[in-house]
Amino acid sequence: MLCLRNRILKYSCQAVLPVPRSKRGGLTILEVLISIGVATVGLMGVLALLPLASFLAQRGLDEDAQSAVGISAIERFKIMGAADPGKWRHADGSNVTDLTTQFYCLDPRMISREGTSAQAFPIIPTVTYPTPTPPENSAAWLRMERITMVGNSPALMVSDVADFFFQTEEDLIFSPQGDSSLPPLQEYLYNKGADGEWGDQGTDDDGDTTTDNETEAGWPGTDDERIKRQSRGKVSWMAIVAPVGSDDLFKVSIATFIERDLSLDLLPGNDASLNERVAKIELADFHSGGITGGDVTLTATTTNETEREAFADIDVREGDWLLLAGNVSGIKQYAWYQVIRTDGDAKTDNEREITLFGPDWDPTLIQDTGGTQLDTYVFFFPGIVAVYEKTIRLESPSVWNNF
Repeated sequence: MLCLRNRILKYSCQAVLPVPRSKRGGLTILEVLISIGVATVGLMGVLALLPLASFLAQRGLDEDAQSAVGISAIERFKIMGAADPGKWRHADGSNVTDLTTQFYCLDPRMISREGTSAQAFPIIPTVTYPTPTPPENSAAWLRMERITMVGNSPALMVSDVADFFFQTEEDLIFSPQGDSSLPPLQEYLYNKGADGEWGDQGTDDDGDTTTDNETEAGWPGTDDERIKRQSRGKVSWMAIVAPVGSDDLFKVSIATFIERDLSLDLLPGNDASLNERVAKIELADFHSGGITGGDVTLTATTTNETEREAFADIDVREGDWLLLAGNVSGIKQYAWYQVIRTDGDAKTDNEREITLFGPDWDPTLIQDTGGTQLDTYVFFFPGIVAVYEKTIRLESPSVWNNF
């Protein structure tokens, strides 16, 4: 009852209905199910990112190794005597003498395995090397020679020695510890210590019921001697050397590979995409005029069925490197370009759209000595992940090289 006082009546009273209590707030089953669905989608998205994160982390490690490889390879190039042309050898073992006009691919790992069969760089199916008089409008005219180095004079460098010099140890091996909060440990190679046994002599260091075996090498607290860091051995390199106008100045291009395939199989169906390949770019297919490379259309070099099948099998990906080659009025010209975009699959078996990034390439200058317009050729080497270039001065042979 509510009573109010006014001027006429002392009091005026009226009944007041009670205000109903509101229902207690909560969630329906439908709302709970929707929330669970949203959370599930979010968790699935996070799980989907884990493989990508792992891939990107590994790619970051690879790129760190690649950046270090180019610099260290140039220094190794000098230290091992590769800057001395007196140590260069043709695949047949003869001395390299033409240092003013020829470009060379210094690739002892390939020569030590394949000999004169790998003398041409790159290998072109159905075309022998050296071709007696290749026409100026052919890829064979633009090929350079693959050479090696002298090993234990006068013998050529063997595969084990070539691997030692032309593989790097930048891709180090790390092993996780039992505690995930601790950083992984770097792995090493060891020699037996003063006691002549692995680990602690007569002690089962690793708890596998055996003693003094190789699994105990380098066990903490033992006298085993650490000799070197372990690496995966996936990273290797080759060098292209080219005269730059002076008798003793050469531009050295270090091409870095990850898991390079050294086989010479050129037939599709047998990992053909892992071998050396040749394509071409016609003048009209430089859609950006060749500025920084730009958008181009790769096409097969001939109608030969083997080469067309090989071209269709090329797996060009973003990040790959291509070597453009051209005849500039009788002078060979080469330049490295990185692929920054691809069309995924070939438009046809004979064409592929890609975008290149590198120095400017003027396709109108690609002409033979008679002024006839020629195509630009493209040399593709799967596995190249980085190219490092530097101009160096070649060394002259010295009597001290014999000591």
